[in-house]
Amino acid sequence: MNIWSDKKMLEKLDYMHNNPVERGLVSHVGDWPWSSWRFYYLGDDSMIAMDRQV
Repeated sequence: MNIWSDKKMLEKLDYMHNNPVERGLVSHVGDWPWSSWRFYYLGDDSMIAMDRQV
């Protein structure tokens, strides 16, 4: 799927970040160790180094 807007990208990021919570694997999105949530919402790149796209 091509993503053409920041709004759609944030929608897809929220969906991906919430998957472990929805599946009952963690209680908060930030608890999933392989999530990019910390990078996008806290600016923390200590676990996953990434380039900001939004």
